[in-house]
Amino acid sequence: MFTDAWRMERDYFYDKNLHGVDWKSIYNRYFPLVDRISDRYELNDLIAQVVGELSALAYICRRR
Repeated sequence: MFTDAWRMERDYFYDKNLHGVDWKSIYNRYFPLVDRISDRYELNDLIAQVVGELSALAYICRRR
């Protein structure tokens, strides 16, 4: 799911240049943390941090 979220941001972000961010290096920095995730809420937090690297507003819905 992490890789899918990363790919969706890469492919559909409104700025094709991704605000000049090296998106592959962001993936390489955060992907090792995926092994430490224990639930969906932690995954949501990690994805929000990744998207935050774009300096853009993004909302990850939390369902309970």
